[in-house]
Amino acid sequence: MPISTGNALFWVLAIFILLLTAGWFLLNRALSPFRAVRVKEAKSAGGAPEDFSGTVRIGAYNIAHGQGAGPFSKIWKPSLKGEVRGRLDQIARLLQEQRLDIVVLNEVDFDSFRSGRFNQAEFIAVKAGFPFWAEQRNIDVSLSFATIRYGNAVLSRFPITAAHRVPYRGHNLLENLLMGKKEGLVCTVDLPDARSIRVLAVHLDHRREATRMRSAKTIEETRLASPLPLVAAGDFNSAPVGFPNAAPDENGDTAVSWLLSRGAFKTSPGNPPEKDHLTFSSREPFTAIDWILVPSGWEIVSKAVVSRPLSDHNAVIMEVRI
Repeated sequence: MPISTGNALFWVLAIFILLLTAGWFLLNRALSPFRAVRVKEAKSAGGAPEDFSGTVRIGAYNIAHGQGAGPFSKIWKPSLKGEVRGRLDQIARLLQEQRLDIVVLNEVDFDSFRSGRFNQAEFIAVKAGFPFWAEQRNIDVSLSFATIRYGNAVLSRFPITAAHRVPYRGHNLLENLLMGKKEGLVCTVDLPDARSIRVLAVHLDHRREATRMRSAKTIEETRLASPLPLVAAGDFNSAPVGFPNAAPDENGDTAVSWLLSRGAFKTSPGNPPEKDHLTFSSREPFTAIDWILVPSGWEIVSKAVVSRPLSDHNAVIMEVRI
């Protein structure tokens, strides 16, 4: 049966669109490692703040793309995009209220169609008064009609002089190639007293403790290789052994417990935790998976979990004396 001119044009156009979409996707994936990390500074940023007393207030907050505390499926509803900026504005105000010096944010959209295609790290940093910030893309996928780019961010009152990503093995190779994977972001932060520290933004895989354990060992390798004191903070998706809903691997370890067992890190609270120390979920907390691990030689002045319906996670705040 002969093919009509109309049908031929349809198939030519369909194949052209398919090739264009595939080419756009592959080019984006090929370029993604080269733009995975960026360090930025607000136009009005001056030098480091003078009001430094030797203590640093550190925060860790999984902001869930600014989509609130509801079910994950809600993030794909375009009708909610108009609410995102208002919610991020509230998150910025929360960080200001807590008088934080350094904040690790997880699940930050940098350019995603589902949240309005704007840089959430920059929005929060500027609104909350952080003159320095670094961004790291975990997931970087782009088609001709839709883009999803999100990952971790570190916001700081003090200059961020260097940043690089810490590669984890990931859940499986195909997923890594097609989408990207959770990785770490290490930032060098210069303090006003001529000292520097490193801050590692952590977001570990949510599916298997075995995958998180591999990442924990990479974190320990990063600490050992660091010439500066290292803080590891963020959503570990892991509770210490003995905590509610901990999920030890076949050796009886969890990522957080294993890191603490090395002796170089410490944190708060101890075991067992109080109800107000649980970080997930924000509506009905049942486990503690968001953590700030600091060098064991530092003094933990205070630790708090701040619950607001702005994300499905609670924010973790810690003040330390270096």
